[in-house]
Amino acid sequence: MADMRRLKNAVFLSVITSLALVGILPIAHITGAVLYNGTKALIHAGPSFLWRAPGDPSTGEIGGIGPAISGTIALLLISMLIGFPLSFLAGVYLHEFPQSAISRILMPATNLLLEIPTVVTSMFVYLVLVVPMGRFSALAGGVALSLVMLPYVTTHVREALDAVPVDFKEAGYALGLDRAKVLFLVMLRAARRGLITALLMAVAKSVGETAPLLFTIGGSGEIGYLGLGRPTSSVQLLIYRFAASPFPARQEAAWGASLILFLLFIGVFALLRKAQRGP
Repeated sequence: MADMRRLKNAVFLSVITSLALVGILPIAHITGAVLYNGTKALIHAGPSFLWRAPGDPSTGEIGGIGPAISGTIALLLISMLIGFPLSFLAGVYLHEFPQSAISRILMPATNLLLEIPTVVTSMFVYLVLVVPMGRFSALAGGVALSLVMLPYVTTHVREALDAVPVDFKEAGYALGLDRAKVLFLVMLRAARRGLITALLMAVAKSVGETAPLLFTIGGSGEIGYLGLGRPTSSVQLLIYRFAASPFPARQEAAWGASLILFLLFIGVFALLRKAQRGP
């Protein structure tokens, strides 16, 4: 009987280990491909890859992704200015008034936005902003990204406030503080780790999404940020378009841009882990 149990345990561990390896191998393959090909592209292009414009693909010149980086930074700032305040206030409201009529509408709407494909968000912004304006624009891209980040940040803010022990709130009221002071002086300070996580999540969603930009910014690799009402570029969209290009130089530039984006995500992920663990 004991030998049978050991055999079953060994078989079970072998199956679990094999399934874990099957799940890890694709991630390892993608990571290895990005690191290998991206490093080759950066070595070939040199440091100027970060600020030069894309080169002429017919001559085999890689050039750089400078305009795409400037456009990405602009889109990040626009989406954060629009989306983070709205989602922060929505999360605070859901925490403070969970049983209100507005919360009973806002909560399902937030969950619905989490499930909607981001390309649908891009098409929606295209219809309500791009078509009336008559052209693609950085504003449309920023609005699309803010809509994508809104449900994630709202959820993180609400959960961060919900995780604060109720004793903190009761202690604030016992000291004679009103509701606003309890919220801003007590609750938000106690929930600062979760709020930092929400902020970093907003950055990650803004920098990592490509689908919301397909029908909104209309950018190419040759233009950067030219204004709210003008087309712009982004690293995500550049990778999407250059990877499908028949020119080897464009494909190499896409690998280099992928490595830059990958390293950025590693940095954001490290900050998220640090924020969640605390000092």
